Amino acid sequence: MKKKKICRYAVYTMCAIGLFLIFGAANSVAFAMDMQIIEPWYAHLGQAFVGVLLTLPYLVGRRRKAWLR
Repeated sequence: MKKKKICRYAVYTMCAIGLFLIFGAANSVAFAMDMQIIEPWYAHLGQAFVGVLLTLPYLVGRRRKAWLR
């Protein structure tokens, strides 16, 4: 029971960090456009990709719970 709760909180924390990374990458691109800094569109793609990877365990867990119903 304790192990399951720890895993759940770890997944929630990873999801929160992933969302912060995704929104941070999007805001970095928007900031560069506002400041008229020429930056390629793929400059923050790695950061966004890591954010997506961190949110995947939460999304897969939610989908798996939906399939079990």
